[in-house]
Amino acid sequence: MNFENAPFKLTREYVEVLGGLNSPLYKQFEDLFMRGYFALQKHREALSAIVQLFYGSRGSKQADGIRQRLGMRGPQEVASLVSDSFDNSRTTMYDRLQKLQNGIQF
Repeated sequence: MNFENAPFKLTREYVEVLGGLNSPLYKQFEDLFMRGYFALQKHREALSAIVQLFYGSRGSKQADGIRQRLGMRGPQEVASLVSDSFDNSRTTMYDRLQKLQNGIQF
C-alpha cells in the first residue's frame, strides 16, 4: 500500500509556522511554489535527460515519471498540488505508522 500519495508533505504544523492558511507568508509560499513549478516545467526535458543518464538503462521509467509530474498544468492545477498536500490524511496516517514503528509517543 502506498501511503504517501500527496504531491508533497505539507503538514498543519508547517502551515502554522507560516501563520495559517490566510497569512501573507502562506500566500508567498503558494506564489513561490507556483513560480518554482513553472520554472522546472520549462526544463522538464533536460531534467528528464539528466535522470535518464543517472539511472542508465533502467532510467526510462524514472525519466518518464519526471515528464509526467512536470506535465503541462495550468495555474489552477498547480495550486491544487498545494491544497491537496495540506494536512493530507494519508500522509498523516503514514507519519503515525512511522512513529508507532519507531516507538515514538504522540
